[in-house]
Amino acid sequence: MNRDQWKRFAIRLPILAALPILAAILLNAARPQPLDWVAKRPYEIFQDCPETTRTAETISLDTLANALNDYLLVDCRSAEDFAALSIEGSVSLPYNPLFPVSAEALADLDGKRKGRPVVVIGTGVFPKLFAAELVENGAAGVLRLETLETDWAKLRKALSAD
Repeated sequence: MNRDQWKRFAIRLPILAALPILAAILLNAARPQPLDWVAKRPYEIFQDCPETTRTAETISLDTLANALNDYLLVDCRSAEDFAALSIEGSVSLPYNPLFPVSAEALADLDGKRKGRPVVVIGTGVFPKLFAAELVENGAAGVLRLETLETDWAKLRKALSAD
Protein backbone atom coordinates (compact mmCIF):
# COMPACT_ATOMS: atom_id res chain seq x y z
CA MET A 1 0.00 0.00 0.00
CA ASN A 2 1.18 3.43 -0.76
CA ARG A 3 0.87 6.47 1.47
CA ASP A 4 -2.46 7.69 0.04
CA GLN A 5 -4.06 4.29 0.53
CA TRP A 6 -2.92 4.21 4.17
CA LYS A 7 -4.32 7.69 4.65
CA ARG A 8 -7.76 6.67 3.24
CA PHE A 9 -7.68 3.51 5.38
CA ALA A 10 -6.88 5.54 8.52
CA ILE A 11 -9.86 7.85 7.80
CA ARG A 12 -12.32 5.04 6.98
CA LEU A 13 -11.41 2.83 9.95
CA PRO A 14 -12.95 5.07 12.68
CA ILE A 15 -16.02 5.57 10.52
CA LEU A 16 -16.45 1.82 10.04
CA ALA A 17 -16.00 1.27 13.78
CA ALA A 18 -18.46 4.03 14.70
CA LEU A 19 -21.29 2.87 12.40
CA PRO A 20 -22.25 -0.30 14.34
CA ILE A 21 -22.03 1.59 17.63
CA LEU A 22 -24.31 4.34 16.30
CA ALA A 23 -26.73 1.73 14.94
CA ALA A 24 -26.87 -0.01 18.34
CA ILE A 25 -27.56 3.30 20.13
CA LEU A 26 -30.35 4.19 17.69
CA LEU A 27 -31.95 0.73 17.89
CA ASN A 28 -31.84 0.83 21.69
CA ALA A 29 -33.47 4.29 21.71
CA ALA A 30 -36.22 3.00 19.39
CA ARG A 31 -37.11 0.11 21.73
CA PRO A 32 -40.25 0.47 23.86
CA GLN A 33 -38.16 -0.35 26.95
CA PRO A 34 -34.56 0.62 26.19
CA LEU A 35 -31.73 -1.29 27.83
CA ASP A 36 -29.92 0.46 30.67
CA TRP A 37 -26.54 1.96 29.89
CA VAL A 38 -25.24 0.97 33.29
CA ALA A 39 -26.42 -2.09 35.19
CA LYS A 40 -28.56 -1.40 38.24
CA ARG A 41 -26.70 -4.15 40.10
CA PRO A 42 -23.40 -5.86 39.36
CA TYR A 43 -23.53 -8.82 37.05
CA GLU A 44 -22.48 -12.16 38.48
CA ILE A 45 -20.74 -13.85 35.63
CA PHE A 46 -18.94 -16.34 37.83
CA GLN A 47 -20.64 -18.45 40.46
CA ASP A 48 -19.03 -21.20 42.46
CA CYS A 49 -20.49 -24.65 42.13
CA PRO A 50 -22.72 -25.46 45.05
CA GLU A 51 -20.80 -27.47 47.58
CA THR A 52 -22.04 -29.49 50.44
CA THR A 53 -22.50 -27.61 53.67
CA ARG A 54 -22.15 -30.71 55.83
CA THR A 55 -19.11 -32.91 56.10
CA ALA A 56 -18.38 -36.27 57.64
CA GLU A 57 -16.38 -36.64 60.82
CA THR A 58 -12.85 -37.94 60.45
CA ILE A 59 -11.12 -40.95 61.94
CA SER A 60 -7.38 -41.59 62.10
CA LEU A 61 -5.87 -44.57 60.35
CA ASP A 62 -4.48 -45.86 63.67
CA THR A 63 -7.87 -45.69 65.41
CA LEU A 64 -9.51 -47.49 62.51
CA ALA A 65 -6.81 -50.17 62.38
CA ASN A 66 -7.14 -50.87 66.13
CA ALA A 67 -10.92 -51.37 66.01
CA LEU A 68 -11.50 -52.48 62.43
CA ASN A 69 -14.35 -54.90 63.23
CA ASP A 70 -16.35 -52.11 64.88
CA TYR A 71 -16.79 -50.31 61.55
CA LEU A 72 -18.24 -51.07 58.14
CA LEU A 73 -15.68 -50.14 55.52
CA VAL A 74 -17.21 -48.78 52.32
CA ASP A 75 -14.78 -48.72 49.42
CA CYS A 76 -15.76 -45.97 47.00
CA ARG A 77 -13.28 -46.92 44.25
CA SER A 78 -14.44 -48.42 40.97
CA ALA A 79 -15.69 -52.02 40.93
CA GLU A 80 -12.64 -53.04 38.88
CA ASP A 81 -10.22 -51.56 41.43
CA PHE A 82 -12.14 -53.20 44.27
CA ALA A 83 -12.00 -56.60 42.54
CA ALA A 84 -8.27 -56.24 41.93
CA LEU A 85 -7.32 -55.20 45.47
CA SER A 86 -9.58 -54.78 48.49
CA ILE A 87 -9.66 -54.99 52.26
CA GLU A 88 -11.30 -58.07 53.74
CA GLY A 89 -14.81 -57.27 54.99
CA SER A 90 -15.12 -54.03 53.04
CA VAL A 91 -18.13 -53.31 50.84
CA SER A 92 -17.83 -51.88 47.35
CA LEU A 93 -20.00 -48.87 46.55
CA PRO A 94 -18.39 -47.11 43.57
CA TYR A 95 -18.68 -43.35 43.69
CA ASN A 96 -18.71 -40.88 40.83
CA PRO A 97 -19.06 -37.23 41.87
CA LEU A 98 -20.98 -36.49 38.67
CA PHE A 99 -23.80 -38.88 39.56
CA PRO A 100 -25.64 -38.97 42.88
CA VAL A 101 -25.76 -42.15 44.91
CA SER A 102 -28.99 -44.03 44.22
CA ALA A 103 -31.61 -44.57 46.91
CA GLU A 104 -31.31 -48.33 46.36
CA ALA A 105 -27.57 -48.24 47.06
CA LEU A 106 -28.18 -46.24 50.24
CA ALA A 107 -30.84 -48.70 51.39
CA ASP A 108 -28.50 -51.62 50.65
CA LEU A 109 -25.76 -49.90 52.65
CA ASP A 110 -28.11 -49.42 55.61
CA GLY A 111 -28.88 -53.13 55.54
CA LYS A 112 -25.20 -54.06 55.73
CA ARG A 113 -24.35 -51.66 58.57
CA LYS A 114 -25.92 -53.64 61.40
CA GLY A 115 -25.64 -50.61 63.68
CA ARG A 116 -21.96 -50.00 62.94
CA PRO A 117 -20.58 -46.64 61.85
CA VAL A 118 -19.54 -46.43 58.21
CA VAL A 119 -15.99 -45.48 57.26
CA VAL A 120 -15.59 -44.45 53.64
CA ILE A 121 -12.25 -45.51 52.22
CA GLY A 122 -10.67 -45.18 48.82
CA THR A 123 -7.99 -43.10 47.21
CA GLY A 124 -7.60 -39.40 46.60
CA VAL A 125 -10.37 -36.96 47.40
CA PHE A 126 -13.25 -39.33 46.55
CA PRO A 127 -13.76 -40.69 50.10
CA LYS A 128 -14.16 -37.14 51.40
CA LEU A 129 -16.69 -36.26 48.68
CA PHE A 130 -18.60 -39.52 49.03
CA ALA A 131 -18.79 -39.31 52.83
CA ALA A 132 -20.08 -35.73 52.56
CA GLU A 133 -22.75 -36.88 50.08
CA LEU A 134 -23.84 -39.66 52.44
CA VAL A 135 -24.13 -37.14 55.28
CA GLU A 136 -26.09 -34.77 53.03
CA ASN A 137 -28.49 -37.62 52.26
CA GLY A 138 -29.17 -38.06 55.97
CA ALA A 139 -26.91 -41.02 56.78
CA ALA A 140 -25.77 -41.00 60.40
CA GLY A 141 -22.50 -42.37 61.70
CA VAL A 142 -20.48 -41.71 58.54
CA LEU A 143 -16.74 -41.22 58.94
CA ARG A 144 -13.81 -40.77 56.61
CA LEU A 145 -10.07 -41.06 57.10
CA GLU A 146 -8.53 -37.81 58.26
CA THR A 147 -5.83 -38.02 55.58
CA LEU A 148 -6.54 -38.38 51.89
CA GLU A 149 -4.62 -41.57 51.18
CA THR A 150 -3.55 -41.93 47.56
CA ASP A 151 -1.50 -45.10 47.89
CA TRP A 152 -4.05 -47.91 48.07
CA ALA A 153 -1.49 -50.62 48.80
CA LYS A 154 -0.22 -48.63 51.80
CA LEU A 155 -3.78 -48.15 53.07
CA ARG A 156 -4.58 -51.83 52.62
CA LYS A 157 -1.42 -52.85 54.48
CA ALA A 158 -2.26 -50.56 57.41
CA LEU A 159 -5.77 -52.01 57.67
CA SER A 160 -4.95 -55.67 57.10
CA ALA A 161 -5.22 -58.11 60.01
CA ASP A 162 -1.77 -59.63 59.34
